[in-house]
Amino acid sequence: MSELRTVIVGERHYEVELSASGDALRARYEGLQVELPLWTGARHLDALRRHVTPGPDGLVLDATGYAAELLGDAGVEPEQWPDLTPLALWWSARPELAQAHDDEGWVTLPCGTRARVRECSWRARIEAARRGLTGDDGVRTIDPVAVLDRVLEHVVVDVEPEARGAQAGRGLASASFGRLATAVLDRVAPQTRPESLPDDREGADSARRVLDVCRALGRTPSEVLEMPAAEIDLVEALMERSSPTTRATSVAAPSRTHAPLHDAPDAFVITFGDGGSR
Repeated sequence: MSELRTVIVGERHYEVELSASGDALRARYEGLQVELPLWTGARHLDALRRHVTPGPDGLVLDATGYAAELLGDAGVEPEQWPDLTPLALWWSARPELAQAHDDEGWVTLPCGTRARVRECSWRARIEAARRGLTGDDGVRTIDPVAVLDRVLEHVVVDVEPEARGAQAGRGLASASFGRLATAVLDRVAPQTRPESLPDDREGADSARRVLDVCRALGRTPSEVLEMPAAEIDLVEALMERSSPTTRATSVAAPSRTHAPLHDAPDAFVITFGDGGSR
């Protein structure tokens, strides 16, 4: 059965009828009527590529442009977009749904779908960042959405049921796909997001980092590159903390309170021991 509800976004109240599967809706707002079909993870990623830009405090979403793509895809007339933009953003994110639950490698999404995920090696994370670089050699920037896309391809092993699980869950509704992506990123780089993944612009810098970790752990490069990225983050943080340039300087030599003997050749020295005094 379909579900009727009132969705409040800001000052707007939308009367919404969700389909039994939760993948489509009909909405009414002040005489307007609209139907929004399934907005998949694949379409979500494509729209993010065009409407997300790096900012000084992280990624910035052009919400109006993003919502316009969703509404345009549903065949909504452009003159109706301003009134329906808040509804489109709600439909994409569904903030009232629960977050994903990660149970020993199986991520359960609020829609009931389960995804099996694996650890992301450091090699895979560096490769994702490398393939996310855009521009020429003079000015190169990193595309965080492309990095996320590559990481998902590597980490998401299986999705049940399979109907919408192909290509790392891109067939899922965008709200479920977003929760899957968040769960994957929490495994790949805790407390970080795609914009802070390594930007491997200089091969020499990557080689230095790998060799530094090899020396610290007594491992080969191939072993280090297959280690979980989160462990490498911790190792590098400990290395930075313990390096001579960051830790406190060593205890200074004691100040000289007495002149050396050669400065006082006529000094009278008392020796304690079997030889007595002189």
